[in-house]
Amino acid sequence: MASHTSSSWKSLDALLKEEQEKNLASPLSEDQALETFATAMDSEHIRPHRLHLQDVAVIIPTYNAGADFELLRDSLIASGLEARQVLVLDSESKDKTREIATAAGFRVESISPRNFRHGKSRQFATSFVPQAKILVFMTQDAMLANVDAIRNLVSSFDDPAVGAAFGRQLPREVAGAIERHGRLFNYPDVSYVHVYEDRKRVGFRAIFFSNSFSAYRRDAFDAAGGFDPEVIIGEDSTMAAKMQANGWKTVYCSEAKVVHSHNFNFSQTVSRYFDTGVYHARKPELMETYGGAGGEGRKFVISEFNYLRKHDPLAIPRAAMLTVAKYLGYKLGRMEAHLPLSLKLKLTGQRSYWT
Repeated sequence: MASHTSSSWKSLDALLKEEQEKNLASPLSEDQALETFATAMDSEHIRPHRLHLQDVAVIIPTYNAGADFELLRDSLIASGLEARQVLVLDSESKDKTREIATAAGFRVESISPRNFRHGKSRQFATSFVPQAKILVFMTQDAMLANVDAIRNLVSSFDDPAVGAAFGRQLPREVAGAIERHGRLFNYPDVSYVHVYEDRKRVGFRAIFFSNSFSAYRRDAFDAAGGFDPEVIIGEDSTMAAKMQANGWKTVYCSEAKVVHSHNFNFSQTVSRYFDTGVYHARKPELMETYGGAGGEGRKFVISEFNYLRKHDPLAIPRAAMLTVAKYLGYKLGRMEAHLPLSLKLKLTGQRSYWT
């Protein structure tokens, strides 16, 4: 668990002086001062040193990020970060991604797109920022919703028992009702905290987590062994599970916001849920500990139908089609061990994982 150095606490002399100033007629004896110090250690009178923005490194994997990457660049600079705190891990982009990042003063490191893995590559990126106390991860298509987004996310670590936090994802302005509902359902406007015991109450939802906008306490991250290099996706949820098992809290911080949503078609939806099925099939220990995600899926379908009935009834047939795509993709992913590689390569959204 977390530990704090003596510099994080008020000194005994400072406490003694405060108490003497309150009651000059009766100065505290040494024994009284020690008792006061011990009492304060168990109260809110003494608080751990807070982490600040300068303790942060932001890591962004990129591949042909496109023009929108300029918006992300601008939002990062406006947040108060120094350019040197941003690390871009680029998979040999053919567009101007590298040039945009370099011109902004961001640090840019390269990997081959053939070697990209969601867990392994992000873990590799952390080796370039050994000084960072907080590791913030973003995806190239997310944009900070306001200048306080990262600061609000980092404030989650004011609680010394918090090991990881992720922020709220808002739908794009052009998002349709299906896309909008997905973000409202999964990223509500109320923050929450999960611990290991919550698996009995909310199941797999206890480790719902997203590296589209997340932060990890470096000490807790390293103690958990870093990201799993072998997962196809889900390195974020896997880390959340390891931290909870180690006694840390994981936080959803609704005040930390990014704009990030997608309008996936049928084949894209099949691919995403095929990869989710592969992840679950290859992490049976998570399924045993946290249970399946079927109950949450049923809640989503009911919520989506009610939302569309009110806001866009004409979108209901398309939503039903996408629900079929999710089911097919997920079931195929769960049985991937019995499928030929040629079919997996057609189904997956992570071709580099299989080659």
